[in-house]
Order: sequence, then structure tokens, then C-alpha cells
Amino acid sequence: MIIRSSSFRFLSVGLLLALAAFVRADVTPNALFCDHAVLQRDRAIPVWGKAGPGEKIAVRLGGKIEATTTAGPDGRWRVRLPGQPAGGPFKLVIEG
Repeated sequence: MIIRSSSFRFLSVGLLLALAAFVRADVTPNALFCDHAVLQRDRAIPVWGKAGPGEKIAVRLGGKIEATTTAGPDGRWRVRLPGQPAGGPFKLVIEG
């Protein structure tokens, strides 16, 4: 009886973790936004990617500038950050 009980618990936990992986949608920026990317100075900066449909997205550049949006029904999202003077390096943070 003890073996069945612990097996059932193990199976239940494993099933819940597997389902959680399917429910969770990661916010994914376009592949263009990677380490050591160079952005045009003094011009608006479009940032885009995919997430779960209806998920709220926040994008920060250098810890100062922030833009928010909500992913569409297809999961696509896009924000436009204001142009920045030359400088850096800046850290681009995308959260959902």
C-alpha cells in the first residue's frame, strides 16, 4: 500500500509539472536581439517578439526607458522605444 501511495504521488507531481510546461508561455524576443547587438543611435528602436496570447510585456533599455504592450491573439508583440544618444553598453530587459 505504501508503494502505491508514493507511486501515485510521484506520478501526480510529474503530471502537474508536465502540464505546467505546456501552460507556461515564454516571452521570446526576435533573434535579432542578442548579446552584443548594435542599435542605431538617435532613432526610434522597435523591439518585437512572441509570447502567450494576451500576455503583458514590459521592455526596458538601460534601466531608464520602459515601454509596455500586450501580445495579440497570435502571440506577437511589438514596442517602440525612443531613440538614444551614442553610449552604452545598455542592457535590454524584456519581461512578461
